[in-house]
Parts: sequence; structure tokens; C-alpha cells
Amino acid sequence: MTSTIQLDTTSFMQIFEQLQGMILPLCLFSFLATATPGPNNILLTVSGNQFGFRRSLPFLIGIRLGIGVIFFMMGTGVGSLILSYPKYYLTLKYLGAAYLIYLASAHP
Repeated sequence: MTSTIQLDTTSFMQIFEQLQGMILPLCLFSFLATATPGPNNILLTVSGNQFGFRRSLPFLIGIRLGIGVIFFMMGTGVGSLILSYPKYYLTLKYLGAAYLIYLASAHP
């Protein structure tokens, strides 16, 4: 016995329309994050100049992996999941603020 999967064309079109609305903002963010001289690119330039390419390579890989994680989280809808549970969103905000305060106090 073989099972067949039948797609409902209306649900497929609804999913396609939702994805179509997300592609442009994702492409725009990814272009701006990589093409503009933001803090990551400036730090990589300084690090490469000061320490050389080989010693700056782990820094480069870390930045690329971090951006990959951000894109993955955007693509899987983690942001809308957090926004749908306000208690977790508030907890995440407080944890982020506490971490920033820790960083500011630990490295004057």
C-alpha cells in the first residue's frame, strides 16, 4: 500500500503568499548586514590590519556563524513565537538588559 499526500491548493497559495511577503525584507536585511560597513566589518578590518588574516580568521568565522544563527531564527519564526508569549518576551528583555549591565560593569 502506498500513501499519497494531497495538497489543498488554497492552503498552498496562502503559505506561498505569506512567504512571498517575507522574502523582500529578509533579502534587504541580509544585503544591508553584509554590504554596509557596520561594526562587524570595521572590527574585522582593524583585526586583519593589526593581527593579520590568519589570526583574524576565527573572528571572521564567529561573525559569519552568528549572522547565520540570526537568519535561521528569523526564518523559523522564533520572533513571532516570542511575541506571542509576552511573559517570555519580557523575561528575554530583562535578561538582555542584565547582560548589557554586566558587560558594562565588568569592562570599564
